[in-house]
Amino acid sequence: MILKKAEKDDLPNIVEFVVSMNRIPETKCAYIGTDQEEVLNYLEEIYEENKTRFFWVESDNQLVGAIVGDICEDNHSVEVIGPFVSCKLENRYECACNLIESVMGDLPDYRYSFYIDCANAVVAEIVLSMRGKKQGNYYFMSLELTQNERKDARLTKKSILYQNSDFEEKCVKRQIEDLHNTLFPTAYYNGRTILELTDNQHMIFYCMEEDKVVSYACFNIEEGAYLDFIGTDPNYRNQGYATILLECITEFLKRKEYTKVELCVDDKHKEAIQLYHLLGFRVEEYNQSFVIDGNNS
Repeated sequence: MILKKAEKDDLPNIVEFVVSMNRIPETKCAYIGTDQEEVLNYLEEIYEENKTRFFWVESDNQLVGAIVGDICEDNHSVEVIGPFVSCKLENRYECACNLIESVMGDLPDYRYSFYIDCANAVVAEIVLSMRGKKQGNYYFMSLELTQNERKDARLTKKSILYQNSDFEEKCVKRQIEDLHNTLFPTAYYNGRTILELTDNQHMIFYCMEEDKVVSYACFNIEEGAYLDFIGTDPNYRNQGYATILLECITEFLKRKEYTKVELCVDDKHKEAIQLYHLLGFRVEEYNQSFVIDGNNS
């Protein structure tokens, strides 16, 4: 069994292997799916910034394991894609451990997040044995966007597309950042990062009451449409803000001719799940999340 650092020419073989592993719940890691072209485009993009965090394992001249680490310097965290290890490998446990240790490498103080299928018991056991902690279980849901007649805009509450204007710099930017950090304190991206990423592929809608941001939603259209975050100030919940944001986003996506939007939600958030079901979302996957926090190890 030989551990290797990936070169760009290795990516097509790695992608073929990863896609094959993601078709099996027991080896599935859920940040990426099974569309070979989409996975290749995604990993090629990450590779340009994370060459030192791409590894694969060879045994008997065959690729039997792979892992990728996507580093976010803003909050000293790494999104771990994998480890993917062949079920046929006798020393599968050892191989997965070596891959994780390689990704951690010379950044032991970073926070490493893992997102895997609930049936992937091997990776779950390994992460826990490395002082990792389970964060929770999550539903991956999707909504088919039918090109029906668009709804009239709501008159009582307004949803605004973030444009990074002078007005927003003064009145909105800090509020969105603070609301995000309060609602999602351990998220891979902090509030400052989601604002900095905002462009024609990463967008934010928000709702205001007078001069206060009370709700926001962040989504991207890099590889299809994906809802990254949606949240409402606890003092303004159950007033329809999340529904308004989701309706605005889906209508925006329809105008851009997208046919589907996807999201991930903690299985403990029953009200959110109920809302998604009411809006037509359906469950596609059931996954679990783990972290290894180097600062607390």
